[in-house]
Amino acid sequence: MTYGYDSTLINTKNNDRIKDWADELLRQIGHVRTSSQEQERPMLFICHSLGGIVAREAMIRLHRHAKQFDGVKLELCGLLFLSTPHSGTTEADWGQFLSSLAEVTLGVRSHAIVDELRSFNPSSVDSEEDFASMPKVPPFHCFCEGNKTSVAGKYRRIVTQASAGFYGHKADKILNVDHHQICKWYEGYNLRNSSQLVGRMETLQDMIKSLQQDDLRPRVVALTGMGGIGKTEILLELAFRLRNVTNVFSVKPTDAKSVDHALLQIAVSIGHELLSIRFKNADLASIWRGYSSEERIQAFKTWLAHKDNQPNVFIVDDLDGLSDENLIRAALPSQAQVILYSARDPTIMESLERHGKAYHIPDMEIDEMALLMNATLRRTGSRVSDSAITEIQLESIAKIVSGHALGACRAITYILNVLSQTSVKPATTFIQAFSGSNWEARRQFIEYKPRLGLSIMETFTTSLERMQNHKDAAMKLLEVMAFLSDNSKSLHSRDFFAVQRPWLEQLRSDLPDYDTFAQGSNSQNEYLLELERVSIGVRPVVPGPLQIHPLWIECIQQRAEHTGRLRWLRQILILCYASFLHAPEQYHVSLEAFMQNVALIAARFDIPHRDLCANDDIWGWFKSSIAQVEEGYPHSPALSIKSNDTTSSKTASINTVDDLSSPVGPSESQEDIASPVKDAAYSPKEAEPPGSRTAESQNSKTSLNQIGLLHEQCKAAAAAIASSNPEKLSEEAFAKQVQIYLGLLRRLQGIEESGRVQAIARDDRTLCMEIYDLLIQMAPAFRSKNPMLSELLRKRKEEFIKTSI
Repeated sequence: MTYGYDSTLINTKNNDRIKDWADELLRQIGHVRTSSQEQERPMLFICHSLGGIVAREAMIRLHRHAKQFDGVKLELCGLLFLSTPHSGTTEADWGQFLSSLAEVTLGVRSHAIVDELRSFNPSSVDSEEDFASMPKVPPFHCFCEGNKTSVAGKYRRIVTQASAGFYGHKADKILNVDHHQICKWYEGYNLRNSSQLVGRMETLQDMIKSLQQDDLRPRVVALTGMGGIGKTEILLELAFRLRNVTNVFSVKPTDAKSVDHALLQIAVSIGHELLSIRFKNADLASIWRGYSSEERIQAFKTWLAHKDNQPNVFIVDDLDGLSDENLIRAALPSQAQVILYSARDPTIMESLERHGKAYHIPDMEIDEMALLMNATLRRTGSRVSDSAITEIQLESIAKIVSGHALGACRAITYILNVLSQTSVKPATTFIQAFSGSNWEARRQFIEYKPRLGLSIMETFTTSLERMQNHKDAAMKLLEVMAFLSDNSKSLHSRDFFAVQRPWLEQLRSDLPDYDTFAQGSNSQNEYLLELERVSIGVRPVVPGPLQIHPLWIECIQQRAEHTGRLRWLRQILILCYASFLHAPEQYHVSLEAFMQNVALIAARFDIPHRDLCANDDIWGWFKSSIAQVEEGYPHSPALSIKSNDTTSSKTASINTVDDLSSPVGPSESQEDIASPVKDAAYSPKEAEPPGSRTAESQNSKTSLNQIGLLHEQCKAAAAAIASSNPEKLSEEAFAKQVQIYLGLLRRLQGIEESGRVQAIARDDRTLCMEIYDLLIQMAPAFRSKNPMLSELLRKRKEEFIKTSI
């Protein structure tokens, strides 16, 4: 409870004294604590300034007249004194300054109070002696302010460390607070008292630096990004770091009622002090008691704007959880000096008429992911063995969840709590599920819901539910985008839709979702904007294509169920085949990679390739295309044909090392396994002559699609090798691993020799660098074949870097 004693002492006409206030305090407690259970609870008095003298006197009165005061027992009391002037001061001009103290703390100028505070005033000495003479002195602790306080335009130290001490106890100084601030803990609800953020330090430091620039400080700071990426964690960490230097308020409203409720909770937690700005020399407690909820909220907003209560930071988490524009504005009080909010919608900032700065929270880096997952492992307790998940496996898991913070945490708890029930190598089982066709296992993971918190699927669904405009059309576009995308982010649906199809009308009866494929760019722009507003798709760079996170792709493809997956894959294949018939050149430049991606997705969901083809013509073309791809890329795990026609099928399974390759060939010598590295002298073709920009662009796009496919296959091979136990690997299985690795090296060699890497390097050097890293990561597994393999690959990578800059 908060007690406001009578502060109407405008002059000496009111003869209330500290003893009277003390008696009233004890009587008010008795009115509140009526049950025997309440009366047996310990009570802590948190006393600021003159309130400490009232509470100190109340203890003496309770000792002398215990029977008069029900509801509180002396032996159950404790006191915390915050800048209470227990012993006055020896300054000659203190009489004048005591009047300032009364004005600062109570808004009064009373001789009665001033006299009580005079240095070594008999009343003060007697009060201290009376307190000390009690048979049982209540436990107490004293604090004083570390900063001076503004009084009538001048800065003075209201209560010194010496005067704040009591009964032989020296007061502890609290730094960075003045006489006002020492009693203010307005940090809001659900804030932390310790640092828990893992990673994101660069973003956090940049935000803190921005907020510390007085002249350039933004009025609004936004954190935007997809659900589960870590926005709330950054907000909580920022609040923790700011709470000792400024007033911090934090709310997370979800509707109109919760907006008002959140603001009212803050107003009530501060209490009648909110009125000290408007009412001087008045009984603030009585006025406050007569205020309605709406008046209290408005009082808080007025108080928030006052210069004495700044700087302050008002935090709103998950702002776009409020669906209505008026609610969003109501949740952002204009009176706050700085508003800090998180949202999935990156466009809200544009509508706010305040100087602001937006931070887009990107996917986490691999090293940050490793730190986060290790922290999650530590929180699981001592019952988890140190070898449960190895560092190499953590890196593989980090790549699977692609920098998604929630995904990383859920992966660790899912592996330890679910997969470990039946698997002796749960991390290996998890990695294999994402490198193979076990789609049921992947679905179980994204739907895994811990006791506290949301599943990955629920987080994704929350974003879907927040779409407000063109929801059905945007959903269809989102689905087809998911089946046109790959996990390496090298394929963009924008390239698929950019293809000219003047013959599209002829296929209307063959395309159940004809309207989605036929829609113009104007409609598509509106739907893409809606997807961006809920961060289902993000654009790391503007202008740029909307990208869908791999976990969201998995969620969309899983939600489509088997019939939906077949429907979309068939339609994409029909359009690719039609382009092949009508414009073969255009097909090979722009669409071949999408056909290959159809085969990859089918393999991941254990769909026979024959089922994807609407007729025999498409099936014949598809078989031929896949065979040509496999001939060019002989060890492609994703493109092996799987059909119901056993006479012409090759089974595509990428679950295990044994499934990753064709039958074993002759054993490779040490020279054989090194030759693709040594012989692949990096010598890209000379640039096309002027006037050949179109051909150069087409080569770049084709090479990027092929390098993306190679990247996916390297990831699958690395995951399979990481999950295998070298000690238990048979000679046959090891020979297959060698074959797979050689195939990948030859693929890379072939691309380099054709001069494609130069174009790729200009468009997306990252994929090339990651392919080299994956090959280097796998190299130790073949140390027995060639101990210099890792070193050779590193040198090749250095050549690539020098040549492609």
